[in-house]
Amino acid sequence: MALAVRSPGPRHARVPGHGPLRRVYLPRLADAAASSMVTYALPLLVLATTGSASLTGLAFVLAWLPRLGTFLLAGTAVDRLGATRVFRAATAARALLAGAAALLLAETDGRADTVVVLLLAPLAGALT
Repeated sequence: MALAVRSPGPRHARVPGHGPLRRVYLPRLADAAASSMVTYALPLLVLATTGSASLTGLAFVLAWLPRLGTFLLAGTAVDRLGATRVFRAATAARALLAGAAALLLAETDGRADTVVVLLLAPLAGALT
Protein backbone atom coordinates (compact mmCIF):
# COMPACT_ATOMS: atom_id res chain seq x y z
CA MET A 1 0.00 0.00 0.00
CA ALA A 2 1.49 3.28 -1.08
CA LEU A 3 0.97 6.40 0.91
CA ALA A 4 0.10 9.49 -1.04
CA VAL A 5 1.70 12.62 0.25
CA ARG A 6 -0.31 15.72 -0.45
CA SER A 7 1.54 18.98 -0.72
CA PRO A 8 -0.05 21.89 1.10
CA GLY A 9 -0.08 23.95 -2.12
CA PRO A 10 1.63 27.21 -2.86
CA ARG A 11 2.38 29.49 0.04
CA HIS A 12 1.45 33.12 -0.24
CA ALA A 13 2.55 36.07 1.74
CA ARG A 14 -0.03 37.03 4.28
CA VAL A 15 -1.58 40.43 3.70
CA PRO A 16 -1.31 42.40 6.92
CA GLY A 17 -4.67 42.93 8.53
CA HIS A 18 -4.38 46.54 9.57
CA GLY A 19 -6.36 47.18 12.69
CA PRO A 20 -9.32 49.47 12.98
CA LEU A 21 -7.06 52.40 13.84
CA ARG A 22 -5.52 52.51 10.38
CA ARG A 23 -8.50 51.21 8.41
CA VAL A 24 -11.28 53.22 10.04
CA TYR A 25 -10.28 55.79 12.62
CA LEU A 26 -7.31 57.48 10.95
CA PRO A 27 -9.13 58.20 7.66
CA ARG A 28 -12.22 59.40 9.54
CA LEU A 29 -10.05 61.67 11.72
CA ALA A 30 -8.43 63.19 8.62
CA ASP A 31 -11.85 63.69 7.01
CA ALA A 32 -13.30 65.30 10.13
CA ALA A 33 -10.36 67.69 10.40
CA ALA A 34 -10.65 68.66 6.74
CA SER A 35 -14.43 69.15 6.98
CA SER A 36 -14.03 71.29 10.08
CA MET A 37 -11.43 73.37 8.29
CA VAL A 38 -13.80 74.02 5.39
CA THR A 39 -16.81 74.67 7.62
CA TYR A 40 -15.31 76.73 10.44
CA ALA A 41 -11.74 77.78 9.78
CA LEU A 42 -12.14 78.92 6.18
CA PRO A 43 -14.69 81.69 6.91
CA LEU A 44 -12.59 82.84 9.86
CA LEU A 45 -9.49 82.79 7.67
CA VAL A 46 -11.27 84.92 5.08
CA LEU A 47 -12.40 87.36 7.77
CA ALA A 48 -8.92 87.60 9.26
CA THR A 49 -7.31 87.98 5.84
CA THR A 50 -9.73 90.43 4.23
CA GLY A 51 -11.38 92.10 7.21
CA SER A 52 -14.67 91.97 5.30
CA ALA A 53 -17.77 90.22 6.57
CA SER A 54 -19.33 90.28 3.09
CA LEU A 55 -16.34 88.42 1.60
CA THR A 56 -16.71 85.92 4.44
CA GLY A 57 -20.27 85.27 3.32
CA LEU A 58 -19.10 84.99 -0.28
CA ALA A 59 -16.47 82.44 0.74
CA PHE A 60 -19.16 80.45 2.56
CA VAL A 61 -21.34 80.39 -0.56
CA LEU A 62 -18.31 79.53 -2.72
CA ALA A 63 -17.53 76.61 -0.42
CA TRP A 64 -21.07 75.19 -0.41
CA LEU A 65 -22.14 75.54 -4.04
CA PRO A 66 -19.45 73.12 -5.35
CA ARG A 67 -20.43 70.63 -2.64
CA LEU A 68 -23.92 70.47 -4.07
CA GLY A 69 -22.69 70.38 -7.65
CA THR A 70 -20.23 67.53 -7.23
CA PHE A 71 -22.64 64.91 -5.88
CA LEU A 72 -23.24 63.50 -9.36
CA LEU A 73 -19.52 63.35 -10.12
CA ALA A 74 -18.72 61.85 -6.72
CA GLY A 75 -21.48 59.25 -7.07
CA THR A 76 -20.18 58.18 -10.46
CA ALA A 77 -16.63 57.94 -9.09
CA VAL A 78 -17.82 55.83 -6.14
CA ASP A 79 -19.71 53.51 -8.49
CA ARG A 80 -16.61 52.97 -10.64
CA LEU A 81 -13.78 53.07 -8.11
CA GLY A 82 -15.37 52.25 -4.77
CA ALA A 83 -16.09 54.41 -1.76
CA THR A 84 -12.78 53.74 -0.02
CA ARG A 85 -10.63 54.91 -2.93
CA VAL A 86 -12.69 58.02 -3.56
CA PHE A 87 -12.77 58.87 0.14
CA ARG A 88 -9.00 58.51 0.52
CA ALA A 89 -8.25 60.44 -2.68
CA ALA A 90 -10.55 63.32 -1.73
CA THR A 91 -9.16 63.53 1.79
CA ALA A 92 -5.56 63.50 0.54
CA ALA A 93 -6.36 66.13 -2.10
CA ARG A 94 -7.95 68.39 0.53
CA ALA A 95 -4.93 68.03 2.78
CA LEU A 96 -2.58 68.91 -0.09
CA LEU A 97 -4.78 71.86 -1.05
CA ALA A 98 -4.82 73.20 2.51
CA GLY A 99 -1.05 72.81 2.78
CA ALA A 100 -0.47 74.60 -0.52
CA ALA A 101 -2.81 77.41 0.57
CA ALA A 102 -0.96 77.74 3.87
CA LEU A 103 2.36 78.04 2.04
CA LEU A 104 0.93 80.63 -0.34
CA LEU A 105 -0.57 82.64 2.51
CA ALA A 106 2.78 82.65 4.29
CA GLU A 107 4.47 84.09 1.19
CA THR A 108 1.87 86.60 0.00
CA ASP A 109 0.09 89.59 1.46
CA GLY A 110 -2.62 92.07 0.54
CA ARG A 111 -4.86 91.25 -2.41
CA ALA A 112 -3.07 87.99 -3.11
CA ASP A 113 -4.26 86.69 0.28
CA THR A 114 -7.83 87.48 -0.69
CA VAL A 115 -7.47 85.63 -3.97
CA VAL A 116 -5.89 82.60 -2.28
CA VAL A 117 -8.61 82.23 0.38
CA LEU A 118 -11.44 82.85 -2.09
CA LEU A 119 -10.01 80.17 -4.41
CA LEU A 120 -9.48 77.81 -1.50
CA ALA A 121 -13.18 77.93 -0.63
CA PRO A 122 -14.67 76.43 -3.81
CA LEU A 123 -11.81 73.96 -4.33
CA ALA A 124 -12.06 72.63 -0.79
CA GLY A 125 -15.85 72.57 -1.06
CA ALA A 126 -15.72 70.52 -4.26
CA LEU A 127 -13.35 68.01 -2.64
CA THR A 128 -15.60 67.67 0.40
